[in-house]
Amino acid sequence: MAIDWAATGTWMQAWAGFTQAGAVAFVGWKGANVFKTWRRQKIEERKMDAAERILTLTYRLRRAFTVIRSPMMWAGALDAAEKRLREAGVTLDSLPELKRKNMIYHQAMLDRINSFEAEWAEIGAVTPIAAALFGKVVEEQLELLWRQRGAVAVASESYADDRGQDNEFTAQLRADMWEGMGKHNGAGDRITEIIDGVVTKVEAALLPVLREDAEPRPT
Repeated sequence: MAIDWAATGTWMQAWAGFTQAGAVAFVGWKGANVFKTWRRQKIEERKMDAAERILTLTYRLRRAFTVIRSPMMWAGALDAAEKRLREAGVTLDSLPELKRKNMIYHQAMLDRINSFEAEWAEIGAVTPIAAALFGKVVEEQLELLWRQRGAVAVASESYADDRGQDNEFTAQLRADMWEGMGKHNGAGDRITEIIDGVVTKVEAALLPVLREDAEPRPT
């Protein structure tokens, strides 16, 4: 039987076309997988960088609150606070002695809080990143840390106006202002408890991202 070379050539061209199309499809599929792998790797890198940044900030803030809430207030800090109030036009000399001392102490506490402005700004910068990459849990913990800043400032402001007429209220103000004071006066140390809880939850969420041997902690 004679071979129809014309027909054979047509089929060979057709198969060549199929092969070429298959090769193009394979290259496309392979390229898509490579892109997905590259994208996944980049996301993991971003998560590791963000986890390190967030966890480092959490530790820095824990230390910051220890400094802010230290019961030891140096005379130089009080002198600087008094000078700041006088420059702002506050007539301290006309105030009763207790009110004057408490206002100066309140200003010294605000100065301590403001000395960590870089950390407060970092919370604002990193919280959206935490929400995007790690969800509500980490976002909420950072917001909790931020709210403790306000809690200490409010306690200090209230202390400036306190007359000591309500012993329980005064004890709570001092517990919020000074780390460890609540354990001595029976008011508890709710701010330290909140901060410790934040650190525990942030570590549980982020340490597994940074360390292969880290196991998530119970929350």
